[in-house]
Amino acid sequence: MKSTQISKKLLAILIIFCVVFLGFQIKKTTPKEPLRVIRSISPSTSNISVLWVRENIPPLIKADSEGVMFATQLYGDGLLEAIEVASGSTLWKKDLPRGGSTELLVNAKMVYVISSTYMSAYDKKDGSLRWSVELGSGHVSSVSQLDGDLIRIYYGDKLFEIDAETGKMVTSKPKEDIVWIIGNLTFRKSSTGQISAFDHQSKQIWDGFRPSFFISEEWTPQKSTVDTLIIGNLALSSYSLIEEICALNLQTGKCNWHHTENYISNFAIDTQSHLGYVMRDDFVVEVINLETGNILEEIHFIPSSLSEEMLRYSHRYSVAISNEILIISFSDSDQVFGISLK
Repeated sequence: MKSTQISKKLLAILIIFCVVFLGFQIKKTTPKEPLRVIRSISPSTSNISVLWVRENIPPLIKADSEGVMFATQLYGDGLLEAIEVASGSTLWKKDLPRGGSTELLVNAKMVYVISSTYMSAYDKKDGSLRWSVELGSGHVSSVSQLDGDLIRIYYGDKLFEIDAETGKMVTSKPKEDIVWIIGNLTFRKSSTGQISAFDHQSKQIWDGFRPSFFISEEWTPQKSTVDTLIIGNLALSSYSLIEEICALNLQTGKCNWHHTENYISNFAIDTQSHLGYVMRDDFVVEVINLETGNILEEIHFIPSSLSEEMLRYSHRYSVAISNEILIISFSDSDQVFGISLK
């Protein structure tokens, strides 16, 4: 009788041990849900209309001038999606056989997917592949620029110029200290970080002008007019925050206007209305008159800050504009907003 009771106790202990061990294994192997917030527009924001909100759209977005936006993943499994900006409806999806990208470019006919190793062109109408070109083995910085009929890629220590229509490599040469080329101007950065520009037409050199602009995959200069370039200057205490945006006059090398804030999104320009859109680090989107630099509108998103736990992870925020519809993407909430400015 006594041995039977001992056996039952041992069996109970064994069962408890198995349950605890199994629970520990399940906890250890179950993937943790990614941290995210749920974003909305603050009630204090007026004069806008939210047309649609979608989830599960890749976070890297770019829009054309015809009412279509394109979205893709940054890394991992590749997907390219075309979306109608008026409704948020998907027009087509395309699996990218070679994985995600680091940048998108769009012109009248095609959308270009640029990764660390290759660039491919897809037809905007149906997503069919038009051409693809190898860039290198990766593990280098890569910044892309659409300049008329050319796609210019500042790839590590090389500079590529590729025909946007055919994918033919037009130029492949050492980049040296070149950081940006636009029109007759070539911008160079010295070993001390000083920016200078050489005007190939007048043979003049600008140097010592401020600000010394920052260029990355996420933030590139953008033309607002023939003679004006919107640039960003990097915060000294950060590797990603733009602390100043400036309208650089390409005739004088001076800023027509500038704003000193911390910005976390790319700068979107509507050339028809001469308005610019950029997101601050408190998740406020500024609507800026590109001629004067005046802030015309502020769109406040909540929450206005992230928890310390979420700040441990990198997040991507994108802003685009098409047909007077503003598109804003938040990777921290997996949401994309389509907004009409009244």
